[in-house]
Amino acid sequence: MLFPLYHVKAHEPTESDFTTREMGSYKEHLNATSTFSTLLTSPVTLFLSNLSNMLQLKALELLFSWFCLLTVSGITPGHMDTNGSGDVRVVVKEGSDAILPCSLSTKENAEEKLFDWKKDGPKEIFFYDAGIHYNNGRPGQDQQFKGRVSHFQDELKYGIASIIIRNTKVTDRGDYTCDFQLLQPRQIFNIQLLVDMQVVLFLL
Repeated sequence: MLFPLYHVKAHEPTESDFTTREMGSYKEHLNATSTFSTLLTSPVTLFLSNLSNMLQLKALELLFSWFCLLTVSGITPGHMDTNGSGDVRVVVKEGSDAILPCSLSTKENAEEKLFDWKKDGPKEIFFYDAGIHYNNGRPGQDQQFKGRVSHFQDELKYGIASIIIRNTKVTDRGDYTCDFQLLQPRQIFNIQLLVDMQVVLFLL
């Protein structure tokens, strides 16, 4: 004998399905379930929020450390990169200072060495010979750079012969060489300096 099948559709209970006391118990059950869900998700939400704050703080710390590194290395006024040949290119704004890097591959003490900085071939920028240079009496520096170029005396013992050009001008742009001509083997470093022109707008 076959019995007919009936599809029974579930429905949300309404107040008419309960007595007043039963309805109160049912609402208390719903409130307890909601409270439990809130207690369960709150720690997760708090953890994710703290994790997000920690990541943001870490990113700011890394950014600050990177900025300090650039400031210490003296690249803040512009930026420095290399091209495919290994030559260095320094880019600065007109009126700022430019550091042109030069460092012996051996890192040997350069205080008693001779090195010569030139621009676009023959133009003399900075000449150093065992402590004697253009800023303490040696003649021969190009007039364009007089009083604007200096080296880092304390860094020479680490083989660093970098120079700084103060208050750069557009005419300072060009190709520079740092030449340790008496070393064996000889070491020559090529640096390209780009000076971006500063545009001033006058309001009439």
